[in-house]
Amino acid sequence: MAVTQSAGTVSGSVRPDPAAGPPGPSGRALSRWQSLATPSRLWLGLLCSALVILLLTAAAALTIQNEQTSARGTSGVIEQRAVNIQELYYSLADADAAAATGILDNPAPPARFTQRYQADLNQADDSLAQASVDVSGDPAEFARLELVDAQLSQYTGLIGTAQADNRIGYPVGGAYLRAASKLLEGTMLPEVQSVQQAEISARSASASDSGGLPIWALAAAVLAALGCVWTWRLLARSTRRRINLGLGAAMLLGVAILGWTLVASVGAHSDTTTASADFQEVSQAQEARSDLAKISADEASSVVSQGADLGSAAAAGATALKDLENDPAVQGSTAVPAISGDVATIQKDVGVGAYFDATTTMVGSGTTAGGAQVQIDALAATLATTVQQDQAQYQKDSAAAVDDYPGGPWPVLLLGLLAAAAAVSGINRRIAEYR
Repeated sequence: MAVTQSAGTVSGSVRPDPAAGPPGPSGRALSRWQSLATPSRLWLGLLCSALVILLLTAAAALTIQNEQTSARGTSGVIEQRAVNIQELYYSLADADAAAATGILDNPAPPARFTQRYQADLNQADDSLAQASVDVSGDPAEFARLELVDAQLSQYTGLIGTAQADNRIGYPVGGAYLRAASKLLEGTMLPEVQSVQQAEISARSASASDSGGLPIWALAAAVLAALGCVWTWRLLARSTRRRINLGLGAAMLLGVAILGWTLVASVGAHSDTTTASADFQEVSQAQEARSDLAKISADEASSVVSQGADLGSAAAAGATALKDLENDPAVQGSTAVPAISGDVATIQKDVGVGAYFDATTTMVGSGTTAGGAQVQIDALAATLATTVQQDQAQYQKDSAAAVDDYPGGPWPVLLLGLLAAAAAVSGINRRIAEYR
């Protein structure tokens, strides 16, 4: 007779739950962690705390080192390179103006024009030599300056011929002057301007690397905080002590590291921004000086050539005059409207063949200096003073950006080592209790 057992009466081993499986990776990791002895866990906490504190220290030190290097480079080498190129541009433009107005003023140019012309050429030679050294690592910029150097001798040769012909009354002197001016304005100045823009862009890029929020230091600070909090909780659970003076001191020093880096970076960013505004004012004043020189050269050339190049000279003069009128460096100057009026009168007189009147309007008459050139020279002298003042202010503000990192990365490194030592000491004392 078959005996039937109900499921409820079955006895013996319990069937395994088919839904249950072997422990997963997280479960095995937890099991291994729980299997570690307390000293081993504390050793891992010690290593974790020391590493994250050293990571924060390294990130902060590298941030300060890089930003200070950028600030020092911007205030020194890079700024000087940009200013040197700007001075090269102005010297070439002013040399052309001195040559043209000298020929217009008298068959034998007065000493004030010849001396100014020679001084401009000497400055251009010096600036060109230095600029060539500065951009030697950039083939494109170096090639542009090589071309300017080669054409500078051509330019001076044409001007020399124009001056010689003018002394003996040969009208062809005006043609040589036009050829020299076209060489300068058509090729030489645009090449210098290309290099100038590249140097200004390099200065701006370097300035943008100075200061601001230290992103990597902030990220490292978050990791350091998480690591230290985890170790603190580990100590509290393992040793039944809620306070660890060593680890607490390490965390406070970590806050000091981050604070030091933030204050330095934000301060440097503010000073760099101010210095950039100063440099912008230097550039604007230099551009206004160059525009004045081009106006002087174009108008004098149009009179010397007796209208032979009236169209191109008028167009070039109008462009330079518009640039000058829109330049913030001369806003509010009473000289600019006066120069604009004189330019309009000169172009009108040349257009109707009144060359004597145009000459008088440009450089005065007889041995007395006058006309538009007096206004141009006075405004140029004022702008030269402005350039010096703005550059001095730039140097002051950019130096302040460098000084915002006192001691460079060394204070941060010292604080970091002290923080790591404090954490190790605090945790090691707890480990010693198990020996």
